[in-house]
Amino acid sequence: MPPSLQAAVVTQPQLMLAVIVVVMLALLAWRRWRHDAVAVLALLAAAGAGLVPAGEVFSGFSHPAVVTFPALLILAAGVRNSGLLAAPVRLLAPLLNRAGVQVAVLGGMAAAVAAVLNSHGAASAFLPVPSQVLRRARQWPSPAVVPVRFALTLGGTATLVGTLPNILISEMRENAAGAGYGLFAFAPVGGIVALAGLAFLAFAWRLLRRPRADLAAAAPSARPEGYTSEIHVPQGSPAVGRSVAELEHQSHGAVQIVAVVREDYRRLTPRPGLVVEAEDLLVLSCGLDMLQRLIEQLRLRIASTRNGAAIDPERVGVVEAVVTPGSRLVGRSCGESGLADRVSLLGIGRSEGRPLMRLHRVKLRAGDVLVLQGELAAMPAALGEFGCLLLAERRLRLGRQRQALAPALLVACALALAAAGTAPVALALLGAVLLLVLLRNLSLNELYASVDWSVVVLLAGLAPISAAMRDTGFSAAAAEGLTAFAGGISPAAAVALTLALALACAPAVGGVTTALILGPLAAALAAHLHAGVDPFLMAVAVGASCDFLRQSLAPALPAADHGEWEREAWRIGLPLTVLVFVLGVPLILLFWPPGPAAAP
Repeated sequence: MPPSLQAAVVTQPQLMLAVIVVVMLALLAWRRWRHDAVAVLALLAAAGAGLVPAGEVFSGFSHPAVVTFPALLILAAGVRNSGLLAAPVRLLAPLLNRAGVQVAVLGGMAAAVAAVLNSHGAASAFLPVPSQVLRRARQWPSPAVVPVRFALTLGGTATLVGTLPNILISEMRENAAGAGYGLFAFAPVGGIVALAGLAFLAFAWRLLRRPRADLAAAAPSARPEGYTSEIHVPQGSPAVGRSVAELEHQSHGAVQIVAVVREDYRRLTPRPGLVVEAEDLLVLSCGLDMLQRLIEQLRLRIASTRNGAAIDPERVGVVEAVVTPGSRLVGRSCGESGLADRVSLLGIGRSEGRPLMRLHRVKLRAGDVLVLQGELAAMPAALGEFGCLLLAERRLRLGRQRQALAPALLVACALALAAAGTAPVALALLGAVLLLVLLRNLSLNELYASVDWSVVVLLAGLAPISAAMRDTGFSAAAAEGLTAFAGGISPAAAVALTLALALACAPAVGGVTTALILGPLAAALAAHLHAGVDPFLMAVAVGASCDFLRQSLAPALPAADHGEWEREAWRIGLPLTVLVFVLGVPLILLFWPPGPAAAP
């Protein structure tokens, strides 16, 4: 080994930390263990070796990102529940009849949402919207699903809050230079990369091979397209005095009135000219999202099959469950089986045919999808007792009024305060979350359910290790060894190498880990080369954020919505990664040239 490399690592703590970091990265790349568990084990090993002081083992939970990231996910859940994102997609739905148009329009919308709500939160808030809207027009699943998912990642690179690596790198910049990055400091590089990436995606979707016809035909779909529900028309509702044809026309054909029950026993044929009266019971067939819109617009109420079931937003929720072949509900109605004594039946979805009688009298079949309301804590036990399988929770809000603009306005105000420097980003977003809860847009159960706590634990576990890399001199020694191995590398070449390492590491170990491990190394490399720290940190931020080869569509979309498309994602992800590198290096050197650190 050359003498210069021998001098690069000289202390036992640095060697021990190197072993811990290498083993941790290997386990994360292996993917057999959960990433949060690996982070905790690495933290315990570092603390046991004395590399992380006992008083700083839990210091990761005080990291600003531990507040900023969950706050963004919570606000994204509020925007999702408001239904605001569905309006433009629904308006443009007639134009989205080709995959290329879907990529261009939906990709642009996705990137804009990700820049504000974080790419992780925007995935859960935006991706289900085109899935629900375009499925009705039989334009989904579509090859556009992969490019739109990548557009979320690209959009997140443009702002401080767009990706978690950006937030982490900003905190490292504050430690290295005394001030973090502003809200739009990433825009010159990330914004241009995002625009170029979106232009590429508009044509790159053709690189995806269409699934075989037999696989596409056999794609499972657990949920039917429409549900049969019963809606009560109270006094003062705008629906009173309107005809059946008018109400169906208002929904653009997405709602069909199957029957009108009057005076609790008279079942009227829903002729187009039949006028709805107060206290009527409407038997509807429509999707759940359209049902929610109808309830809000006409001030209707869901007719529950369970008398006296109080709606407590903190304890009661709405879920979907499928009736299994061995269920005791098969061949029996909700009232006969006793299910109505445990939960409220709000709707029945059936893939073939439509129930034509009152919900509590419908004889259930295997495969029926039930929309149930009850205490969420007791729901799994009740469904298990009756032989029903709980489907993936969609956080349905049937019967609860939504505030369409409040969540978006709170996000805008919080980011405006952060951009103006009036309040730190974490504090501004936390205040917005508090107001969101006070406005009852989200219940506390929904608040906690909207956060990916495994990422929070990962962050809290790795933050002390990242700090130990800096404090023990490990980062400085590694930077010295790297420059010695490269034989006098220039700052510009070092920036390119940093971006390449980040782009290579992110698919293997994830963007958060890449930012926390490479960030200290990049700062030390800048100091060793007597260059400004900004281009190196920007290279880490861009590379850690642009992970197109590891990310999965599964957390945001049902399997039937992406299916075979996800297996082909690398055909777009690989050239897109190359594009980010080719554009990223000159853009970083242009806007953040190596030299004295610039103000954010």
